[in-house]
Parts: sequence; structure tokens; C-alpha cells
Amino acid sequence: MISTLEEIIDPNSRVDIIGEHSNYLILKEKSKESKISKLVIKNIPSNCFAFTLDCADKVKGKSYSQLSSYLNDSNDKGINKSCDLVIMYFKEDMKLVEVDLIDLKSDKIKPQRCESQLNNSELFIRYLLDIIRFHYSIDLTPKVRKTIIFTGRPKKVPVYRGGEKYTKPLVYLPLTEKNGKAEVYYKKIASC
Repeated sequence: MISTLEEIIDPNSRVDIIGEHSNYLILKEKSKESKISKLVIKNIPSNCFAFTLDCADKVKGKSYSQLSSYLNDSNDKGINKSCDLVIMYFKEDMKLVEVDLIDLKSDKIKPQRCESQLNNSELFIRYLLDIIRFHYSIDLTPKVRKTIIFTGRPKKVPVYRGGEKYTKPLVYLPLTEKNGKAEVYYKKIASC
């Protein structure tokens, strides 16, 4: 499955999983407002693929400032918003893919904006899985997790009270940064 994604995803947006045992990745945030300029995610399981949906504005003459050049870039509904990092973990049977949509934020978080970015990223991933199903005849069931990694105080998670449809909320994962660097284990993201 990794080779299929390597055929589909533009190399400029890939985030390499590196290390002696190919078990960690480094995401660099270029925004001046971001307190976390370098996020290290450790102990990434094998059979993972990572890429960013927040690539630099132009790489080799190609624009990445929005998810699709076909969509109006002045639309204020958030149709071009996306998250910083996508990690796709293909389970042993290759039928299930765990998709982690991760966005980096500093102290001040606007929940509606975060939700919009992550929801739009999920739509893009579902489109990507439809492309894989159509062109490669591989049918995958996604399990999507949405995580905001931030430097502020922990957020309260809503409690399910019954009677209403339960939707797993955004997970707010507070990290401490030191000199712009923060670290987290993949298992912590996946268990949220």
C-alpha cells in the first residue's frame, strides 16, 4: 500500500519516516506564530505513510497554498483549509487504515477553525481513498482520528450523555516545547 501512495502523493508533500529503524518523523512548522517549529513523533509503527496538507506556498513552481486549484481561494467557508500532518497506518490485514489528522497550534486555539481544518482534511483523505479504490482496486476502511497538538493548558473533552449521536470529538493534546521543539510518541496520538 505504501508503494501505491508513493505513486499518488506528490513527493514535495511527503514527510519521511526516518531513523535507524524507520520509526520517527520530524514535522517542521514554518509559521512565525507557532511555538512548536519542530515536532518529533517517535515510535511510528511500520507500514505507515506520512505527508503534509500544509506544504509551502510554492515548490519548484507548483503552488500548494490550497488543497485544490479548482476551488475558489477567496471562499470563506474553509474549503481550502487543511491540517499540518497526515499519518496513515495500514493494519496487517490491509483492509483497515488508521488515519491521524494532526494540526499544530500554539496557546490560543479557535475550536471552530480547527474543526473546519480537520474536517476538510478528512474529506480530502476520503477522496484519496476513493481514488485508490477506483484506480488500484484496493478497498480500505478508514478509522479517522483528529488531533490538535498545542502548547496551552489541557482542554476538557465533552462527555457523551446518551440520546444524541456520538461523534468522537477533536482531541487536544498539550505538549511542552523547549526552544521550539516538542516530542510525542505515536502511541499517545493513536490512543487519544
